[in-house]
Amino acid sequence: MHKQELSNGKVIGIGREVDGLYILKNHITPTFGAVIKAEDDQRLWHLRLGHPSVGIMKTLKHKVNETIQQECMICPLAKQCRLKFPVSTSKSGSLFDLIHLDVWGPHKHPTYDRKHYFLTIVDDYSRFTWVMLLQSKKEVVVVFKHFLSMVCNQFAIGIKVVRSDNGTEFFNGSMADLLLNHGIIHQSSCPYTPQQNGVVERKHRHILEIERALKIQSHIPSRFLGNCVLTTVYLINRLPSMLLNGKSPYEMMYQRPPNLDHLRVFGCLCFATTLPRGDKFAARAKRAVFIGYSSIQKGYKLYDLETKTIFISRDVIFRENIFPFQGDQSQDPLPLLSPFLQDASVSSDHIIDVLPTAVAQPMSSPENSELFSADPPPDAATLEQVVVNETESATLSQDILVHPDGEAHEPAASPQEEHIVTPPVSRKTGRTSKPPIWIKDYIVPSKSSLYSITDHVHYAHLSKGYQDYVQCFSALVEPKSFKEASQDDRWVFAMQEEIKALEDNQTWDIIDLPVGAQTIGSKWVYKIKYKSNGEVDRFKARLVAKGYTQREGLDYHETFLPVAKMVTVRTIISLAAS
Repeated sequence: MHKQELSNGKVIGIGREVDGLYILKNHITPTFGAVIKAEDDQRLWHLRLGHPSVGIMKTLKHKVNETIQQECMICPLAKQCRLKFPVSTSKSGSLFDLIHLDVWGPHKHPTYDRKHYFLTIVDDYSRFTWVMLLQSKKEVVVVFKHFLSMVCNQFAIGIKVVRSDNGTEFFNGSMADLLLNHGIIHQSSCPYTPQQNGVVERKHRHILEIERALKIQSHIPSRFLGNCVLTTVYLINRLPSMLLNGKSPYEMMYQRPPNLDHLRVFGCLCFATTLPRGDKFAARAKRAVFIGYSSIQKGYKLYDLETKTIFISRDVIFRENIFPFQGDQSQDPLPLLSPFLQDASVSSDHIIDVLPTAVAQPMSSPENSELFSADPPPDAATLEQVVVNETESATLSQDILVHPDGEAHEPAASPQEEHIVTPPVSRKTGRTSKPPIWIKDYIVPSKSSLYSITDHVHYAHLSKGYQDYVQCFSALVEPKSFKEASQDDRWVFAMQEEIKALEDNQTWDIIDLPVGAQTIGSKWVYKIKYKSNGEVDRFKARLVAKGYTQREGLDYHETFLPVAKMVTVRTIISLAAS
């Protein structure tokens, strides 16, 4: 078979038949961006082309050996960059084996106590974080000395290794003597290599992200950024971490999950109870702003909006949706009428009826210009005190005015009364109003709808994968401790059933503990039982003994708990019957 062009009849290919197919043999010549003469020196062309990389040189027809670029003394001076940082696989095995230190700052806006920096300390094992506010970097040695004393006294353990950067606040005579006296190894990162101290550097990013979110949310002034940072670290220590397999740094440090019931929205309005000091008619609370949690007392750190002072109180009521520093609300963060005091069933027609009837302006004349300048209009506080029923408002006289003192007065008679134009009394019709017929074509908020949303949007319409995804948000979690289970009535009922079953079966006899005997503790085990279709069958609680606390040789063979399955019992009975 010959292959030729139709325009000129030139043969461009010849094919041979192989197994019923024609195979065309064609030589494809690769395209090149440039051609180098064979007689030219390859190293010379490397210089002429501006020191290109090996990959670029290989695209030329006469390829250049890699040894040319390796021998070039100009390429590393012009192109060399930093090597890749490998992912660290080493981790501490226990608390305070390794801690990371770093100082952040200075901040251009100091706090109210003139703090520009903060020292961050991160434990490598638990990722627990401590933050100390500083006025200058010279305070690092003093603050770290106090931290060493706290660790030795509270945890009865010593710090083994300290890792930091090469700042002068860490490399000085005082810090070197302090670490040497405590036998602590000091590791540092290479110059301009913060990646080698990445744990605390990444922690700084995490702190600043949450601190920035709290500041934007609460509109808190810059002088309270120190309290914002301390609150941020307080929250981070109680948040689960993927590095800790879903546990929080607090749980890794203290071996118990943190309690989050006392947490409140940072920067919100609150009312702190004031103790009476002789004046029984004085206010019993004062307005304040929540700015953090106290580390010394069991209370909240608050900022008094009137006296501009910071105090700590435990008797606090929070308004977590009001932020006093937000916009114009810094003067009066309370709305005139709180939303939770308004009745949603009261319509605007009822509100109009209870207001006093307004008096129209008289005709402009110099004689009656002084008639309406005697009394000011009623304010909102006075209107709130006037409670008028709907039936009574219809019988109100048109000539009654409401004064700020809350009393009703009739205006004095005047010759110019004939010039006063009073509007007619608006009467409500008793006819039931119906919406227009065209409103049925629209979706309106009502108790019943012509087109039910369940006919169009339903969980059954979702795919299997999306159904599993949605169910993850409503999945029940089995408690890990008695404290967690006691907060749910379903688990409390399950534990009561278990105790009742044990008592009905006479599982134990209550006796006095013999002298020298050791008791074995118990533990609650919680399990959710499901039906075959995936629905929850019941919440099951089991009270089990801590058999692992027995010691072999003393009470190992003395206490036992026989448990037999019904399958085993039936097998033994069948063998005995046969």
